[in-house]
Amino acid sequence: MEAYVRAYGPATPDALQYWLGNGLSAGRRLARWTAEMADRLATVQVEDRDAYVLREDLDDLLATAPTDAVRMLPGHDQWVLGPGTADRDVVPPAWRTAATRGAPLVVAGGVVAGTWSERDGDLTVGWAGEGPAAREALAEGVERLAVGLGRPLRVTVDAGWRDSSPGAARQPGSGAVPMTAAAATTAPASSTTRPRTASAS
Repeated sequence: MEAYVRAYGPATPDALQYWLGNGLSAGRRLARWTAEMADRLATVQVEDRDAYVLREDLDDLLATAPTDAVRMLPGHDQWVLGPGTADRDVVPPAWRTAATRGAPLVVAGGVVAGTWSERDGDLTVGWAGEGPAAREALAEGVERLAVGLGRPLRVTVDAGWRDSSPGAARQPGSGAVPMTAAAATTAPASSTTRPRTASAS
């Protein structure tokens, strides 16, 4: 439990229950571990829900500013699998099927906002973001992906694409639009910040 809360906190009781597995025994273990760790846990409010963080991490969490940064994650990334695809704070329902099936994901501000695929330097991004700021953040995320792959990318963005549950058929929206190719640079990697505004309770 300590390792999970440190990695994925703020963690709601539902998220912890998901991690342990459903069932009466999981609920009993969660209650026992929560009681045993009571002096090490702090409760915060995340969108009017109680969630746990380690007390030693509380100050850093409260000092962390929200971010709109875009990151291109591989399929089955632990950012999504840790809290689970049912966690709407991370995976909106429209993208759950794609995430569950292991599609590479576009994450904006810590929340799944699209998918991507790459072949022979051609990057296709299904993207729900709108406006200049969103496009700029996406371009920066693509640059980081180009660094990781070690080659420049020719980018096409379908800015109106949405995952279609339950079939998850690819549904074109406003049409594919070429974007300026992101050259491979030496931009430093950084971790994604979860999009949760937390307040100590």
